[in-house]
Amino acid sequence: MSETNELGFEVGDDFLLDDIEDLPEFVSPPTGAYTVLLPDGIVDKEINDANYFDIKMVIQSVEEIDQKGLDENEVPPKVGDMFNLIFKKDNKFGVGNFKKFAKGIAEHYRLRTVGEVREKAKGVLLLVVVKRAWNKKAQRHNVNVERVQVI
Repeated sequence: MSETNELGFEVGDDFLLDDIEDLPEFVSPPTGAYTVLLPDGIVDKEINDANYFDIKMVIQSVEEIDQKGLDENEVPPKVGDMFNLIFKKDNKFGVGNFKKFAKGIAEHYRLRTVGEVREKAKGVLLLVVVKRAWNKKAQRHNVNVERVQVI
């Protein structure tokens, strides 16, 4: 067995499929409150020649969820599911929404600059309140941050 085997065992022919843990899913969380971990912090990402802040969040617990906001047959997010928030760095909505997100971290640690917030964000545990809305033009949900609090 390889020393880098993260399972600690290898799946063999006699393993039951039901005994193999499901992978976490990437979700568009419905309106609600979630405890999340930022494993990578706030990273730079380029999409179609545009620059963004990219924030991967791993759900640690679902604190509150708006059941009416679930799509038909949608399963609510669960512990381990992930979602990303991206903020475009060169327009007022991207920058303004990034500020709204970063402000909770900055206030908790008494930080003032984007760089300081980015340094503290890696591995931080947050309570985030998000609002999800359907984007007809893009035919997908948009998730917006309403509140961020360091736990």
